[in-house]
Amino acid sequence: MTVVDGSMSLDTDVRESNREQATAVGNPDYGDVNSFIGFKLRLAQEAVFRGFARAVDDPTLKPGRFTAMCFIAQKPGISQSDLGALIGRDKSTITPMISDMIVAGHVRREQMVEDRRSFHLYLTPAGEAILERQWAIACRHRAAVDAVVGEAEKVTFLAQLDRLIEAFS
Repeated sequence: MTVVDGSMSLDTDVRESNREQATAVGNPDYGDVNSFIGFKLRLAQEAVFRGFARAVDDPTLKPGRFTAMCFIAQKPGISQSDLGALIGRDKSTITPMISDMIVAGHVRREQMVEDRRSFHLYLTPAGEAILERQWAIACRHRAAVDAVVGEAEKVTFLAQLDRLIEAFS
């Protein structure tokens, strides 16, 4: 691994070794996937999420659940579909997430009177307590991530991410 201007990259011989290993097991050489923005975004997201998991003191509280709980706290009674839209989850992934949070006792779901196929979501007292306890930890983790990105670059970085989200949504 080489660090240049604060960026890490694989050395040429390491990349060549990886290609040789991939070819040896029957995989074609697809070149340097490290230049794929989507690949790097996924690696960065997973690294930040692992950091979040290490920081919080509740092993069941994953970043997606934490974010969902924040929105439910901000918008009590939000519908499951509106929550999914806010956090970028479709029905196939938001439904199991909500079900897991209900089983954990963090969220309750009430059927909507106006549309019995839809549900209002609320934090339970246990969910509120977890969110309150983890909020400061999450803020410290956010500050650590911000420090890596740099205060001067954060606004530009977030704008670039927003452009990607808009372009591919």
